[in-house]
Amino acid sequence: MSAKKVVAPGTLLGVGNPLLDISASVDKDFYSKYGLLPASACLMEEKHAGIYKDLIENHKDVEYVAGGATQNTCRITQTLLGSTSHGACRFIGGVGRDEYAEKLRKACKDAGMVPFYHVDENTPTGTCAVAILDHERSLCANLAAANTFKKAHIDTPEIQKVIDDAQYYYISSFFLTVPEGPDTLLAVAKHVQANPDRKKQFMMNLGAEFLMQFFQDKFQVALQYCDIVFGNESEATAYAKAVGLPDPEDRVAIGRAISNAPKATPGPRICILTHGADSTIVVTGDEVRKFPVPKLAKSKMIDTNGAGDAFVGGFLSHHLRGGSLAVCIQAGHAAARNCIQQSGCVLGEVEESVFNQVLIQAAHDGIEIDPISVAFTLGFHAGTAKKLEDAESSK
Repeated sequence: MSAKKVVAPGTLLGVGNPLLDISASVDKDFYSKYGLLPASACLMEEKHAGIYKDLIENHKDVEYVAGGATQNTCRITQTLLGSTSHGACRFIGGVGRDEYAEKLRKACKDAGMVPFYHVDENTPTGTCAVAILDHERSLCANLAAANTFKKAHIDTPEIQKVIDDAQYYYISSFFLTVPEGPDTLLAVAKHVQANPDRKKQFMMNLGAEFLMQFFQDKFQVALQYCDIVFGNESEATAYAKAVGLPDPEDRVAIGRAISNAPKATPGPRICILTHGADSTIVVTGDEVRKFPVPKLAKSKMIDTNGAGDAFVGGFLSHHLRGGSLAVCIQAGHAAARNCIQQSGCVLGEVEESVFNQVLIQAAHDGIEIDPISVAFTLGFHAGTAKKLEDAESSK
């Protein structure tokens, strides 16, 4: 059966921390000055004072990009679904009443996504310093208004309808750091649990190493409601250490541990662990599948910021359309590949030759592939995607 191409409004609901990324290329001294580590994320502390001013005033290539892990994923998903599925993705989070919030609203509107922000009149919109060094990035977030999100926001009739309308729910573990985040998350998860006949799905992302280190108790409570869990190798290692697994580097064993953890809702749990250019591992119970990642020359990499968010966005853009697991994973790889060739968590056009290379690589690696889906996922000119679709329909 072919996957559906149009997704109904409000099918995916994301809940998380909307942030405006302030991004710039820096040197090693900048990392040392603020105690940053490559390929890591942290919340702002006293030692980070002045980091935003430093980025803005002392770096010529500074950029402002809509961010926040869950908002990124929902925006990428909506971008890939396209105009025919306008409004398929909705997002809930906390912002201030300021210029930065308007930038976030514009980014959502441009993608076709609908935000339902909780507005704090007295606190500015959250920001995230993105310090890029040799294609790697370090994130330092000042949650600000995102941290003042109130659970009461989702109890309003408007938001209750938004929650009820959705079929898929996605929340990154970053939301566990917000004071009323865990209770909000559980309210959404229990809505899924209360509607087993509607076959809704609740999904989470491990998020970051520090979240698995210091918020593991809250994550374990949320995990029991998860149908799909995403993460990367460093987050998986942090999880393994936190729960006492014997080998914190064994991704298959970690995937099995997450997949087989106690579950409060029907059906198996899928754990999807990426590892940069190495194969993505997918574990469902005791079943393990590995999906090779098409190689990309390091010289073509611009910014790895948001690659994980883009991967999930690519995956969901086909999962929401009923795509097979193999196609969803390949779509995730393609979206991440596209993203790391841009600055920030955005997608750009991809030459047709690159599209063909992805298809050839997929065939070589024995990956099940849907050319039309990958054409749309890669985000290059619509003419080629339309040409493939016409060819398919004429068969």
